[in-house]
Amino acid sequence: MLKMIIATDRNGAIGDKGELPWDYLDSDLRYFKGQTEGDIVVMGRKTYESLPMYPDGLPNRDNLVLSKQDKISYVQDVHYYSVERLTCCLEDDWWSKDVWIIGGATIYEQFKDIVDEVHWTYIDREYEADTFMDMSFVNSLTFRRKSVTPLAEDIDVNVFERIK
Repeated sequence: MLKMIIATDRNGAIGDKGELPWDYLDSDLRYFKGQTEGDIVVMGRKTYESLPMYPDGLPNRDNLVLSKQDKISYVQDVHYYSVERLTCCLEDDWWSKDVWIIGGATIYEQFKDIVDEVHWTYIDREYEADTFMDMSFVNSLTFRRKSVTPLAEDIDVNVFERIK
């Protein structure tokens, strides 16, 4: 299954100068880890390079970094793919694990029309940011809310599934 996991503030902020706009939120990081561990995570190069464990990638996951070049190279347990190559692998149902789109903004935009499920951490606060994601696509007629899980007083995870 192709899934997206994203956290935004109330204005859709997802990044500021290549980092998260907020200090690390333990509850959200635990949720992210619990959902993606053991699966495949897909990210853009900038997101990959912003990881605290760069260049090793996220532990206990298969890390795929999208590159504009149509080649695969390996750095530790990190594999490079083009969007086209990854999309072909998804269409062929090549993987038995869930595939999680984890950012950044360009990668989210490229996959928002084909993901099966969206895990959206909504932080009911405002932060200084330079990168935003318009989440209105989950409120369309193509998705329905599956669940809401409170993580903290002003932080909820909303899970949306694509209506088939």
